[in-house]
Amino acid sequence: MLNFSIWLLPESRFELLLNSIIKKTTNYFSCSPFDAHYTLASGVNQPLAKTKGVLNSYKTKAKLIRCDLIGLVAGESPWKSFYISIKNNSEISRIQNYISEKLLSGQNYDFDPHMSLVYGRFDEIDLRNNIKFSSIPKEVIFDKIAIVDTSRSVKDWTIVYETNI
Repeated sequence: MLNFSIWLLPESRFELLLNSIIKKTTNYFSCSPFDAHYTLASGVNQPLAKTKGVLNSYKTKAKLIRCDLIGLVAGESPWKSFYISIKNNSEISRIQNYISEKLLSGQNYDFDPHMSLVYGRFDEIDLRNNIKFSSIPKEVIFDKIAIVDTSRSVKDWTIVYETNI
């Protein structure tokens, strides 16, 4: 069964920093690493051609999306175990609403802007006591959007399509 996620991908300078933070966190907890991303939608079960068409039809004057980061949060396992909370903004809301309308018709999708640092089930105290981050930026800039096959385990997630915003 198809199961795609739509991700915003960070500009290269932020990608390197965020991927190093994710790698540090996933290594500490012996989990599979993944690419730094901001999930706009998950559980997309439309054909790949249609999903590509929706992304390509999105029109914006912005070539970059700037997002302010709020802080680190320990949340519900396994998909929001430890993450960076992101302040929502009008461009994010606009693109997420467009994707939801075109690809998630009828589904209730709980959109909560964040960037995960690890997936799994962990003790919050262990997360906070053993993972220290002094290098988290105050903002992240995204310049690409991707379709990711998330139908298998985290270690097998694959970007199947990527384009500039």
